[in-house]
Amino acid sequence: MDTLLNNDFKTVSFNPDEKIKDLLAKFKEFHRGNDAKEIQHLYKREYQGAVHTFAFEMYRFHYVRKTTESYTDSNGNRRTRTRRVSYYRHGILMNFPFAKSLCINSDSEISHKGEKYTTASNQFNRRFKVRTKDELQTARFLTPAVIELLTQMDQLLKNLNIEITGQNELCLSFDDDNLLKAKQVNDLSNPEAFAKEIAQHAELKTLDTLLEHIHDLMRLSDNNFI
Repeated sequence: MDTLLNNDFKTVSFNPDEKIKDLLAKFKEFHRGNDAKEIQHLYKREYQGAVHTFAFEMYRFHYVRKTTESYTDSNGNRRTRTRRVSYYRHGILMNFPFAKSLCINSDSEISHKGEKYTTASNQFNRRFKVRTKDELQTARFLTPAVIELLTQMDQLLKNLNIEITGQNELCLSFDDDNLLKAKQVNDLSNPEAFAKEIAQHAELKTLDTLLEHIHDLMRLSDNNFI
């Protein structure tokens, strides 16, 4: 909580059923698992960059894969049992007015409709699969500078996916769970040191780098669709 307050995050109130239903309708990212799906945490903040200022939300998505397997019990009888395994994804939701109807995925678990698009960068093509409804728009968006920036973001985050809807809503998702966590050194066993620690600013270096990258993505894209 101290880390969230230090970094100007506010908790977002939402109806869990309505929220997941809305996200499922907009983004393929949330079509994971075959059982329970839920947004567990949702926070909001504003980022002020040199060129652009943007509001965004950060979420934690929990989903479950259910499987049924057969086994032989101690008496030699064949039985079945159901296993449920939980998984988690994290991400950023925001408005992105410089592209639409575009998916850039490094995670093969999610598939999208649209035309396949291949860039001139073999390194990028090995990491990302691009689907689009407008190849000309995608060619304008995926400039060499943007491709290099997305490659840096891919090195920062595991299983990075980027989806932009036809209404310019962006979901940037990944596996990493440490973006809102600051390393805690002291606890209440040493109250004086603990109080001093929480009084200091809690830095979120990976998140700060990601937000800088998103700002740069906007800056590199804002003249492409005049």
